[in-house]
Amino acid sequence: GGHLLAANKKLFYVRIPKAANTSCAAALLKANFQDLPDTLNAYQINWLTDSWLSREIHPYLKNFTGFTVVRHPLQRLVSVYRTFFEQHTDDFIYNGYAFGVLPKTISFDEFVFRISRIPDKLKDQHFRPQASLLEPYRKKNVPVQVFKLEQIETLQNFLLSFSIKLEHLNQSRIPYDPQSYYSSATLALARKMYASDFSLFNYDQ
Repeated sequence: GGHLLAANKKLFYVRIPKAANTSCAAALLKANFQDLPDTLNAYQINWLTDSWLSREIHPYLKNFTGFTVVRHPLQRLVSVYRTFFEQHTDDFIYNGYAFGVLPKTISFDEFVFRISRIPDKLKDQHFRPQASLLEPYRKKNVPVQVFKLEQIETLQNFLLSFSIKLEHLNQSRIPYDPQSYYSSATLALARKMYASDFSLFNYDQ
């Protein structure tokens, strides 16, 4: 979790991985650093994001405009699995995570089953419920506007009002059907695990 601040715009972005995060982070970084190269790849952008991310929710944030982007929880979960278990070829980020509970060769059904047994507080940010990443801001009464990835034009117009252009980065180049990943049992587990996301963000189950 955490947020990126563009102080000169009085704007901050709450990071939710696998929901246009790379694109939004790049936009905020460029708003902060005008000389940031356009050739940065997704890995470099995420590394810079981790370096500049703030997890302290200061009272002055109430005077800023906050925003985030959410995604249909079932599609987001498939995206996580595809990126890190099916496609990722560099260092596997879940080596050693929770004592090796998520090996790279795990099936999607087993992946969902195992993460459903991990308490939300201990879940990795990539598959934590999106609502839980916004909860700290709600508790501090810091408003955060929520945009849906499925309605990206609304987000683009919002950022343009701050003279920030949103680029589409880190998109999947291979078409796929998220529904094909789910068995009936796995679907039931995922619906239960992300009940707060379905409710808070009005997504169809």
